[in-house]
Amino acid sequence: MSSTASPEIEPGQPLVSAREYVTPDARARQISLPLAEPPALPSYRCRSRKKLVAFLLLEGLALFLLAAVAMLAISAQYAEESLTALFRNGTIGLAVVVAVLPVLFYGVPRENYRNRRDR
Repeated sequence: MSSTASPEIEPGQPLVSAREYVTPDARARQISLPLAEPPALPSYRCRSRKKLVAFLLLEGLALFLLAAVAMLAISAQYAEESLTALFRNGTIGLAVVVAVLPVLFYGVPRENYRNRRDR
């Protein structure tokens, strides 16, 4: 029998001693499982950048639509009576949207209260 061979197990003898059961062998200690990282919360800078991008996209879209409706309103091709009211109302509506979007995104911030009773 060589020194690397496992010892023979006698009948009735436990396969693992109490000490080996409590403390794992060296191979088990070397195995490391990757732990899942908690999802990182978006920082203030990331949130403000997303807010700015959303604002610029919406404002750009509203300005583009306003310019398109205004061009259609002044063109001679669409100067019919039935379309004049539509273009006039569309121009006014889009102008309001263009004016209100900055207020919605960057309007007066909420007040921070120390206590709930101060609201």
